[in-house]
Amino acid sequence: MYDTGTPLVRYGNITWNATVPEDTSIVIRVRTSIDPDMSTALPWEDCPPVVNGADISDLPSVSNGHRYVQWRAEFYTTDLYRTPVLHYVNLSYEHGIPFLVNSSGYIEYHSQYTRYPDFRTLYAQGGILKKQGKKGFMLTGPHISISREKFNGVDIASLHITTINLTGNATSSEVSGRLKPSIKPSGTDSTVITDGLYYCNLSINIFTEHPEAWYNWFNKTCNGTGLNWSKPPVNWSKAPVYYINDSATNRLQVVFYGNETVPVRLWLTRAETRINLESGL
Repeated sequence: MYDTGTPLVRYGNITWNATVPEDTSIVIRVRTSIDPDMSTALPWEDCPPVVNGADISDLPSVSNGHRYVQWRAEFYTTDLYRTPVLHYVNLSYEHGIPFLVNSSGYIEYHSQYTRYPDFRTLYAQGGILKKQGKKGFMLTGPHISISREKFNGVDIASLHITTINLTGNATSSEVSGRLKPSIKPSGTDSTVITDGLYYCNLSINIFTEHPEAWYNWFNKTCNGTGLNWSKPPVNWSKAPVYYINDSATNRLQVVFYGNETVPVRLWLTRAETRINLESGL
């Protein structure tokens, strides 16, 4: 196990040098954790092999923001007189604000129908919002599941998130009269970013022109699963806790607080979706 000295860390490439005779092989695996005994890391059997020169932050067993990192070498041979030799292993990292994934893109409809002035339908991050005037609400929630689970006998927050990066020919379309827009996601490609890893604090930053709809959805969802609101400094007696910061214009920050004894668990998938825009009566 290697201590990078801070959770403010971003991981880079792994390289190694080895002598690998015929009929032998070496398999390298890497994992990270928030604790020095690696108790919250993925089991080695769930850590995928990594190729020489790969960016380890792309592995589901490795995450930016984890202070501790560990690698393992497995030696294989079919000839008892030949064995591979591993000369050295290098892991690169840098200190800085860690982030896990970015996603972008939205489809917005503006209605010109006189009975519904300034009526908008917005598709973003897998959710569908409706807004008229200053009032907006989440018609269909995003691909975010928030729940509670047990960790060493205590309740912690558990999140399953799929971030949606939209691709298409346009990001805005207007409809009028009796036309009803239909949003048809298709051809979704997904990649696992983190596979049930644990974190000390987890923040979701949403840049949107409709912060009130996201605020209401997160607040209702968190309350419904038994998470408690706590502004910093955190009241750990109320854990698991969350906080929504909506002080900035067009930005919402949702923070799930945790530490080594009451962490936050995350399953994170990055998806890219192609959008077909259809209209019907």
